[in-house]
Amino acid sequence: MAREFPENQKQGGDDIDAGVKAIEAMRNKGKQSEPEGEAQIGPGNATVPKEGYTKVRFHVKSRPDDDENVVLAVQGDVLVIQRNQQVIIPDRYLDCARNAKYPQFKQMPNQPRKIVGEILVYPFDILGTATEEEYNALKAEGNKISRAALADS
Repeated sequence: MAREFPENQKQGGDDIDAGVKAIEAMRNKGKQSEPEGEAQIGPGNATVPKEGYTKVRFHVKSRPDDDENVVLAVQGDVLVIQRNQQVIIPDRYLDCARNAKYPQFKQMPNQPRKIVGEILVYPFDILGTATEEEYNALKAEGNKISRAALADS
């Protein structure tokens, strides 16, 4: 049987309702209404910085079991990138490629294996910076090629 505590019991009704209303008023005091579709960031007129774009070239396959294409996903957005070609990618995908690693082990006889480093899953070279317009143009061209290849198969 559940034990009833005095602070959980309603005592007088109006006192508790007034307390709840006071707490809600304090919570809502600092909130400002926001127009839909816009997000306010901190005090003042702070804006979200524009995303950067980088020209990169992903290395060819180094092992037979590597993927033919580089597949990077950030928050559900997937980007399929051809290897050994200069491409332009948003910096969020570049960060994803930088963080895609697997451990490198060293095994000595009669000793447990030891992690000696990390290897990039998709090694790449940075070739320079790019603009959003260049990225959108290359992406549209790549989407057209991908759709044509899917239609043929």
